[in-house]
Amino acid sequence: MKKSALTAFIKEEILGTLNESPSTEEIRMAKQAVARFMKYRNVGQDEAIRDLENALDALKQLEESTEEEIEKTKELKAAIDDLAKAKKEAGLSEEEDAPAGDTEVEKKVSKQDKIIKDFQRIEKQMKTHLELFKTSESPENKETAKNMLKKLTPEYQAAKKAYDEVRNVKV
Repeated sequence: MKKSALTAFIKEEILGTLNESPSTEEIRMAKQAVARFMKYRNVGQDEAIRDLENALDALKQLEESTEEEIEKTKELKAAIDDLAKAKKEAGLSEEEDAPAGDTEVEKKVSKQDKIIKDFQRIEKQMKTHLELFKTSESPENKETAKNMLKKLTPEYQAAKKAYDEVRNVKV
């Protein structure tokens, strides 16, 4: 092997190693994060590391769901643009309002929408706390999730009852 080829090979290996391993600053910051978890939760290092990894996984999922929401928003914007284009082709102007509807029906629908959204919000909270209860390893986290579920249960039951009534009503 020639000296220049050997030098290039060594440079590539060094750069590869530098890019793969964390810097001392990154290691220091990770140690601080673990220490904060240990102090805040009053747990050992292994459990603090697991909690930190779980938090990072949750953060990744949040970023993924944010990207999904951005995609959905783009799709909705495209659909709105298509609708505006179709209105223009049909000879309808953007300023034209839909015919005035029955205000009593509109109020009823608005109230029903609020009931449905409230039920969906509470149901989502219940699912989140249930998942936290299932996945938590520490007794404190399990107890917190269980308390939140107990707190939300009456609210959930009332919202479910109202939701069921709305589902059976014809507009």
